[in-house]
Formats: sequence, C-alpha cells, structure tokens
Amino acid sequence: MQRICSELGAEIVPLDIDSDWGISSDTTQRSLPVYHFFPHKTKGEGLFLALLRKTSEAPIAKNKKNKKQQATSNKQPIKNASKLANWLKNSEWFKLLPFNDNLITAVDKAFYDDIIQIIKTVKVLTAGIALAEEKGNKLIPQHALALSNVCNETAFPCVELPLSEALAFLRREALVLGGDVSRGYVIATYHGHPLGFLNNLGSRANNLYPQEWRIRN
Repeated sequence: MQRICSELGAEIVPLDIDSDWGISSDTTQRSLPVYHFFPHKTKGEGLFLALLRKTSEAPIAKNKKNKKQQATSNKQPIKNASKLANWLKNSEWFKLLPFNDNLITAVDKAFYDDIIQIIKTVKVLTAGIALAEEKGNKLIPQHALALSNVCNETAFPCVELPLSEALAFLRREALVLGGDVSRGYVIATYHGHPLGFLNNLGSRANNLYPQEWRIRN
C-alpha cells in the first residue's frame, strides 16, 4: 500500500470500523489505516482491506507483451488449414489461431481481432476451441474438440463403449477395439455422449484423455 501511494499517486482512506467486529489494524508498526480480518478474530476465512483514493495521474503502464504468444500470433499460414476446418461444423464461422507453441485453436471470426490484441497485451491461458497440436507433420486432435458442440461428427469415426470400457477410458487406460473400427483417431462415446479421443493402432488404442483429468481409483 505504501509503494502504491508513493509511486502511483494515491492515499489510504481511513474507514469507520466497529470495534465489535474484531478487525485488526496495521501489523507493521507503521500505523497505516489498513484492516486485517484474521479468521481467529473475525467471522469468515480472513482477508485484508485497504481503501485507496487516487491523488494524481499515474504514468502510463508499458504495454508488456508475452514474447512467446506475440510470436505465435504472427506465425506463417497454418499448414493443413483445410483439414482442420473440416473438423468443425460451420467452419466458415471460425478462424484458425496458432496459440502457444504448437497448439492451434478455432476462434469466432467476430472476436478474432480482439483476441489477437488481447494476446499482444496480456498472458492468455486459453482462447477459442483447442483443435490440434502440431507434431512435425502430424495433427493430434485435442480433447476440447471432442467435447465441443461444433465438432463435425463426420470428421472422425465414433466407437460406442460399454460401461466398463468407458470407465477404463476415463482412467486413461489403453483399450483394444474391435477389428471393424477404423485405424487412426476415433472418438470414444458412452450412450452417444463423447468422452474423448483414442488413437486406434489396431493391436491397441492409445488413450488421449487428459492426464490431469483421469479417474485415479
């Protein structure tokens, strides 16, 4: 609070506090009008409170750019763009966006320019629908696509799993599919609901369910 006041132009505004609330004052011996709601003294989980009033114009903050994401937004045209577009229903509504390392997402065309501007300004954790990860010349479909209602049902074969295999899938175990199931990426379903992707190699099907989502027991 002191740094904000001295460097950004502000003052701390005292508040009228009821002593019966058990709120503690400054604990740093500076006698600042700040307030601690310690959980063993006040009702609740605890918090810190200070009210600031702006006293002068603060310097304009520099537009910090995430170098990795900035470079990502300026990549060359996406390889296999037509193939990726075929993975989407109403693909004309979307625009492909290289996002962080080798991930490609699909964003609504109406928001594309805004998203690019945001990526240039702040660190963005996710944007649009994650479609694929590029690994060399391969495109690995992402879990978000399988669960999205804009996934083109004709782009990937689907395999209906019984309950035992659906639970095994959610534990991220490898499965063995029937010989009539197409090789390559397929969407596992249970009662018609998509669960995620499998990469069917024939002798086994590798599970692409997110590692951090798996059922542990």
